[in-house]
Amino acid sequence: ENAKVIFAVPFKNNPIVHNLVSLISQPIMNLGLSFDYETVVMTEEEKENYFKLEKIGWKELD
Repeated sequence: ENAKVIFAVPFKNNPIVHNLVSLISQPIMNLGLSFDYETVVMTEEEKENYFKLEKIGWKELD
């Protein structure tokens, strides 16, 4: 079985993607799944929401 993860980032070539892949790939593979991922750039609406949450310190998610 395969687990596919889609990372939505605010801009191309975001260096955090490598860190995220490193953090989550092994636990997924430990479950016996193959790991695949795709990186997409956020839509303008997604970017707006992302930066709004970033500005307030992600407190709305608590």
